[in-house]
Amino acid sequence: MVLFITVKLPQFNAFFISTETTFLARALPKISSLISVKVGQHLKLINIEEIECFYSENKGTYLYTSEGRNYLLDTTLELLEQELEPQTFFRISRKYFVNINAIKDMVSYTNSRLQIKLNTYNEDEVIVARERVKDFKEWLE
Repeated sequence: MVLFITVKLPQFNAFFISTETTFLARALPKISSLISVKVGQHLKLINIEEIECFYSENKGTYLYTSEGRNYLLDTTLELLEQELEPQTFFRISRKYFVNINAIKDMVSYTNSRLQIKLNTYNEDEVIVARERVKDFKEWLE
């Protein structure tokens, strides 16, 4: 027997679940920790804990998961900055928004900047902007 329940989710920007949705009761995760992404004709729910970073590239905003998958989002980094928990995510530059739990290493970089090494993301160098280094170090403490 499969039990279905219906949950009314709070209103968020377009990338968060914002309509009445049906879930399998035994697989219902914490609602506030999900982001929906469109994959073809389907909507896929991504747990916030699985996201290593959000980044902007070629006028698109993407999320990168710990499984090594990229997903295109229908939002901007500015809107994400308003919606995500500041204890978990930090905007290190105009291009990147990183998850504190995904940081593997930090290395001093030129011009008083920092290079961040994430657990699995290695598609591009992740650099903390010079203006953000002080705030970033305070955020880590």
